[in-house]
Amino acid sequence: MFIKKTLLYPLACSVLFFGACKTEGEKDENLDNVAIDEQTTDAVETFYQVPSPEDLFVFVKAGNLPYNQELLNPIGNIGKYVDTRSKELNFGVYTADLAYSAAFHKYQESLQKLESIRKMSDEIGISAVFDEALEKRVKNIFTNSDSLINITSASYYNIVDFLESNDRGKTLALLSAGGWIESLYIVTNLITDFNKQQAAIQHIADQKLSFENLVLYLKKYEYDENIQLTLTDIMEVQNVFSSLEVVQVSEKEKKKSNTGGYKVGGTTRIKITEAQFKELKEKIVSVRNKITGNSVTL
Repeated sequence: MFIKKTLLYPLACSVLFFGACKTEGEKDENLDNVAIDEQTTDAVETFYQVPSPEDLFVFVKAGNLPYNQELLNPIGNIGKYVDTRSKELNFGVYTADLAYSAAFHKYQESLQKLESIRKMSDEIGISAVFDEALEKRVKNIFTNSDSLINITSASYYNIVDFLESNDRGKTLALLSAGGWIESLYIVTNLITDFNKQQAAIQHIADQKLSFENLVLYLKKYEYDENIQLTLTDIMEVQNVFSSLEVVQVSEKEKKKSNTGGYKVGGTTRIKITEAQFKELKEKIVSVRNKITGNSVTL
């Protein structure tokens, strides 16, 4: 597990959820697209995780994105998820919602979501991750220096470790799919005006590789009916990502990146047009609302 965690961090920071990780005291950096090779096969399992609280925290802050609680899946919906697939997918959804709320220091909302996730964990057989130490940290959040981000991060990594240690790959795949869709849903719906030079737009386009890797991970378990249904549901999202073109970075773009424009990493970037962005947003809304059982679109 130590080896997997060691591999997870640099991979997650380069690819997972908009390539947005930073270490303490680190300035903005150019990020290259990262592909999985033979040397990183041991990290494949951890590569497809739902966005961690740190990832989402850095991205929403760096992108100056606002907080919109109306985008989140209401906690009151938990009772209508009665089958295994809907429970596991929406566990991922609520995990992404928790990370988003924590990024904006919404303590009351975050604690409510954390408690709801803890209750859902009983139903999908992963309640062991919420040990007494974690619960104590939650209760003492207002009286000590323990940050909300640290607590939500601890919950996240405990969940990942538990599922990996107990060979729960199918559960991890569904949690990851739910978290990915919810995260993309939140961010695409926070962007109201398309500007190809906006960093957030380019970060979304950069999810092409990550989303394809997520699909590959799901396909490892496509013999399972729940995974098959999920693959069918996200196919239209995958099709939009597949249509995005990988282009060479021009010298003009490199200079613009160095003078405060949108970030460019390496010698290529993934291009997304306004029409493709709108189509991607539309497909994500459709899939997300199918997962959560909400019919309202934004």
